[in-house]
Amino acid sequence: MGSGSRSILVARDRLRKVLVQDRSPVSQECLDALTAVLLNAAREQVVLVESDVTAAVEYKDGAVILTVRLPILRGVSNEATTVNG
Repeated sequence: MGSGSRSILVARDRLRKVLVQDRSPVSQECLDALTAVLLNAAREQVVLVESDVTAAVEYKDGAVILTVRLPILRGVSNEATTVNG
């Protein structure tokens, strides 16, 4: 992918975020924090393909839809997933 087409994709993504934020009842900071919490929770259970993790926000029918794509490489060791109790 050329640098020109990459720049177009980045600009389009930024514009989409601005438009969603203007119509959203939820702040961008809240969405960013929620995304971070979801990523951290997933990382406690599985090993992700970090380079392919994506998050997208869209506005549909008056709702904010946060889609987080988490490509899983493998589960973490049993020690890391064992819950004391």
